[in-house]
Amino acid sequence: MPARYIYHNKPLITVSNFTTQKKTPQPYFCEDQNCTLPSYCTHLIGAGGVVINSQNQILLVKEKSGNRKNKWNIPMGRVDEGEQIHEAAIREVLEETGIESQRKYRKLNKSGQNIIRRNL
Repeated sequence: MPARYIYHNKPLITVSNFTTQKKTPQPYFCEDQNCTLPSYCTHLIGAGGVVINSQNQILLVKEKSGNRKNKWNIPMGRVDEGEQIHEAAIREVLEETGIESQRKYRKLNKSGQNIIRRNL
């Protein structure tokens, strides 16, 4: 499922219309209600990749700006609208390091769960 920015402009209520036998809920906007949600993007999705060389060394990059300026981190950034998360991770590694990914996905433990750790 592609990542999306989440915007809130008007209150949205979803109801099911059981009288007409519709199978999917029908959304409608409440025009007579004040919107109490922000009209700007409230959530952003980020992605990053861990780059490990043949000597089992992990590549870190130094942040250039923001509240994490001069801190070390894995190559990461925001997922573009409509972009898959794994595609964003590959793109961010390429943009920040110039390294093309050899693998798109790697299980990091035997249970099959993805382990994501920030600020190694």
